[in-house]
Amino acid sequence: MSITYNIEDPNYYKTINKFTNTIIKEEKKYLTYINNYTKHAKNKTKKEAILESLIIGTYWNNYIQNAINLNQKDYIKLTNLLKQREEKKELKNEIDQIRGQLNTKIIKNNKTQKSRIKLNLQNLKKLIKFLEATGEFKYEIKHLNTFLDYLETLNINKIEKILREIQKFTKNFQDKAEKTLGKYTINIKEYLKTSQIKHKNKEDIILCSRNINEYYLEMFGAEIMNQINHQEFQKRPRKALILPGCMRLPKNICKGEKTHLGDVCKKCNAQCPTYKLKKQGEKEKFEVYTITHESDAFKNASQEDKKELGIIGVACTLNLINGGWKAGSLGIPAQCVILDQVGCTNHWSEKPKTIKFNIKQLNTILI
Repeated sequence: MSITYNIEDPNYYKTINKFTNTIIKEEKKYLTYINNYTKHAKNKTKKEAILESLIIGTYWNNYIQNAINLNQKDYIKLTNLLKQREEKKELKNEIDQIRGQLNTKIIKNNKTQKSRIKLNLQNLKKLIKFLEATGEFKYEIKHLNTFLDYLETLNINKIEKILREIQKFTKNFQDKAEKTLGKYTINIKEYLKTSQIKHKNKEDIILCSRNINEYYLEMFGAEIMNQINHQEFQKRPRKALILPGCMRLPKNICKGEKTHLGDVCKKCNAQCPTYKLKKQGEKEKFEVYTITHESDAFKNASQEDKKELGIIGVACTLNLINGGWKAGSLGIPAQCVILDQVGCTNHWSEKPKTIKFNIKQLNTILI
């Protein structure tokens, strides 16, 4: 039984493609500002603007109460801890313990009734501050700040009209996602009943408490990014498959060799999923790397890598948008294949569990 979502259905990629294209077509019914926004934010595609709108609407629904109640003292503490975490790698575990306690506190602080919270620029800024404080939405925030810059060029009435449009569009998105994608997420609601208890005071409490509508958003976002980036990905002379740690044998067994882009499989065990993908990569001329954590991805990429690489990132659902935009910020066009389930012991599973993904989808991207 899967812990949260399960996309082992061979028709998943056809389903998400059709769903995504339907939502894109419906944008004209709801979002009157998209063309003006894409003109304001140079090099912004319409599809990306639609995704950003849904991110705002979804995060508003999930976190605006927390954002309104986040006090300045906790905001400063959390953002300072994030800076220290970057600067003092040796203190990561100690810092994450404190972050876990503070993040537990701020997501439980839900005293304000959402119906009384005004759709305005001031409250949107509070939402973005909350997302920044959690440390979970680094690359989403960069895009939301671009949207914020656009809104600040408008008068109050236009801003509030846009936010109402986003709210209606998000409601339409979620209703359709529930009908179309709900069959892939049937275990999430049950999981969420105990997730905040199991992860109380842990660094991953926000990741593991994210609402079912964020899974739909990430699935949609991955498909959007695949569509936007595919042409540029195909042009790149080097292709690299980036795998998560749950797709190899445990660290004490794996003989992978460390490189600046990640661990390279040494083909020590034919039963290891990474072994099979390494063999395919050698035959079809693509590189294969395994990374322990999403934060490790591309951090040592050279200028040559950034100019030459197109990557296929394999990840669980809640890391898709952030990971794709992280690659994009480095100038690396990314494609995504989603793990069929979650399974890593860092966040989800108590026992090591080897997870697979749809190889047919990988081959479709590589063609």
